[in-house]
Amino acid sequence: MSRQELIRRAQAGGGFTELPWILDSLSAGGDSSQLKEVGEFNLPPGNPSRAGVTRREVLAASVGAALSLGAVGLWLSRRKPVSVSELEEYALKTQEGLELRTYPNKSAPLSEYELWYKLSFGSRFSFRRVVEIMRDKKFPREDTLLVADIGGNAGTSAAELNQMRGVQAFVIDPMPFLPPEEWGLSRQRFFVRKIEETGLPDSSFHFMLSHNTMQYTDVGKAFPEIYRLLKPGGFALVEHESWYDPDILSKLERLPMKDKITVFFGGQPAIGKLSTIPLPEFIERVKSVRQEQGEKAEKGFMGLFPCFGIDKIP
Repeated sequence: MSRQELIRRAQAGGGFTELPWILDSLSAGGDSSQLKEVGEFNLPPGNPSRAGVTRREVLAASVGAALSLGAVGLWLSRRKPVSVSELEEYALKTQEGLELRTYPNKSAPLSEYELWYKLSFGSRFSFRRVVEIMRDKKFPREDTLLVADIGGNAGTSAAELNQMRGVQAFVIDPMPFLPPEEWGLSRQRFFVRKIEETGLPDSSFHFMLSHNTMQYTDVGKAFPEIYRLLKPGGFALVEHESWYDPDILSKLERLPMKDKITVFFGGQPAIGKLSTIPLPEFIERVKSVRQEQGEKAEKGFMGLFPCFGIDKIP
């Protein structure tokens, strides 16, 4: 089944007959107050929130579970922060000696990214809102929010992020292609590197995201590198199409920073309720369901679209 077909079926709320019991099995025993608030987030426009919170507050609750809203002092660092110009200089160095070609087509826009992430967070999810939370709540004393799109190809989505107030966006991608600058992002914004080993300085970015990329990487190396690249208080949102593969789960289970990762799932229309579970607990539940249900579990896992939130809490 193609990625587009997966998204289409999930948006339609059908096609995955095993989904309801899979969700119940994986989310049982979660934080009921958190689940209630996030569940209210999918009410139709104009319907009052039964949880007694505004829709803006509910979105903050869903993303903020991992963003740790209200934390004080996380923007401070003992070392001088990496600047935009320093990152641009390094980006050009990663391109040295390569025969760079021009992209023939634009890559996925931010709206396509959001289609997938809404299956995890619900229909009102937007990267603009995530950026607002990062900029205004987590790093209010910094003028610039440094953002990296992992596997961003021609930089179409990064160019959109770059238009948001206070954002300076970059692309990390090993493909030796660059877009025409009239598409909105200069060549100084492209790191031609694999995410498993970028060589970039520690604490380079406030926020990182990835769409349709992690299944082509070694997550045992990619996730720690993402964590290293985040600034103290920084955050990353990563989706993985093949998350339920036993080898992938085994690598995630061995991550040194697994306790800093939260799994979000359950946002598609057929569910309408977000679940948030720490990664170690999520993995144990997946293993238990797989052992008990076998092939039935595999079919159910295909209908679930989790997102991994990596939180760089000092």
